[in-house]
Amino acid sequence: MTIEELEARIEKLEARADMDALMQRYAAAADRKYTALGQKQPPEAVAAAARDQAECFTVDGRWSGGGFGGDLQGRAAIAGFFETSPWLFTAHHYGAPSMDIAGDGAQVRWRLLEIGIREQDGKVLLLTGAVSQHCRRTGEGWRIAQMAFESLHAICLAELPTELRCLIPAGEVLS
Repeated sequence: MTIEELEARIEKLEARADMDALMQRYAAAADRKYTALGQKQPPEAVAAAARDQAECFTVDGRWSGGGFGGDLQGRAAIAGFFETSPWLFTAHHYGAPSMDIAGDGAQVRWRLLEIGIREQDGKVLLLTGAVSQHCRRTGEGWRIAQMAFESLHAICLAELPTELRCLIPAGEVLS
């Protein structure tokens, strides 16, 4: 293996690590809008978390949420949607990525597991699916240029939000 080949492999490994960190940042910002006890944070905290989540996108990034958010372009539109999220609690888990990296661009596919408490009726849902992205390396680092759900499924785990218990940090007791 030549030095050039080794450098190219290292660059791809670093890009993978950067995109993984980007999705962890995205998920953490999405979940930061809610308390451990299933309540929305104060409006200014929700807005800050929504901006942080939107900053994971390129300035001209696209969100294609289908029935969940429609098609949005640009950080301001994406942040506005994330700020009006229909949840009282979420815990996003993105994993098992497949990445095809070529220079400053990448096609990425993530598996999604998310648990959430729906604001409209308090139902506890488990969502699962796949998300496809096109990512670009920018002056800010790797960012999402386009994100779309390939599939999204939901199952109702409980009719009441109190069925989802917070053991740590709230210290609720399992009954």
